[in-house]
Parts: sequence; structure tokens; C-alpha cells
Amino acid sequence: MPVSTQRHEPTFDKAKVSFETLTNEISLSSLDCTDDGVKDPYGVNEFIHTQALAHQRDNLGLTLVLSYDKVVGGYATLGATNLQHRLMHDGTHPVTCVEDLASYPAVIIVNLGIDRHRRKGGLGSYWLTLLKGYCRRTIAEKVAARFLVLKSRPDEDVIRFYRDNGFILALDQDKQANKLMYVDLFPECNLPDDQRGAIAL
Repeated sequence: MPVSTQRHEPTFDKAKVSFETLTNEISLSSLDCTDDGVKDPYGVNEFIHTQALAHQRDNLGLTLVLSYDKVVGGYATLGATNLQHRLMHDGTHPVTCVEDLASYPAVIIVNLGIDRHRRKGGLGSYWLTLLKGYCRRTIAEKVAARFLVLKSRPDEDVIRFYRDNGFILALDQDKQANKLMYVDLFPECNLPDDQRGAIAL
């Protein structure tokens, strides 16, 4: 999704933001996740309108729909994956393991879209914050998931947007079409037991 290189103060009321699992009853007719009303180079708009429900039905992805003031304003589709140890920067691995693992359990944001009329006002950043919290509270309680990962389009502004929201660009991404990025959902687990506590993500 197009993003500005400048940081913006939120122009929305967080109390009016909500999200729920995609169902047939949710109307997506007003949701436009194209770049400019027409261009959809990564298929983000097409996916939510034509494929998301089928993927969810077949257990290929869980889609959460974001609403603002009861109007659909975006979505995210989540799936299961792993994050390879060799792609992580020093100091970002879990430190409580007896030995380094080859990979770590993770949730992947398969698709992420914000309605083009809702961009540049902070809603996208807040949506990522909500997704991190959802993964911590809901997904990780049912199945192990230490990291949240995504694959960013190869655009410096987009990569900067994710970095500003806590994501780290993985190693060995120079030749990759889309850039793997990750964030630790439980950074407090790297602290001594007497210093642990919920850390704001």
C-alpha cells in the first residue's frame, strides 16, 4: 500500500476502530485497497473481494476485517509459518532456548490492505499494533507463535513504514523480490525472569 515518508499524527478516533473475522455477512462493497482506484499490482484488493472467504473456508488463511466508525476500512489475512534462524540479525533470536533452533514458529501477514481513502492518517500503523496484540493474546495462546512476519513490496517507503512500526528487515534479502521482515511478539521473554512483564509493541 502506498505510504508517505513523513510521520503523521493520527487523524482518527481509536474508540471508533474495531475488527472481526471475515464472514459472508460483512459487506466489502465500499472497500478499495487499490493504489489509485484502478491499479492493484500485488492483488491485495482482488484477494479480499474474490478469494479471502474461500481461503478461510479451506483453512488457508484467517482474514480479519478492520472497521472505522462501522465502515470497513481494511483487512489482514494471517497464516502460519516459521522464521529461519539464519535470516535473523544477531541479538534478535530468542535467548531462552537451550540451543539455537533452525527456525522459530511465527504468524505471517499474508495480505494487508487499508482502504485508499483511509491512508496517511495513522490507521495503518494502528492496525499493525492491533494485529500484534491479537497474535499475542489470541493466536499464541492456542499455538506457539513467537514472531510476526510479512513480506514487504520492494519499496523503500514501504520498508521504512514497517521499520517505523517495529519490524526488522531480515538478512539476505537483496535478491528477493519481496522483502522478509519480522518483529518479536514476546520481547520480554529475552529478559531475566524478575524483569519480565508485558512490553508495549
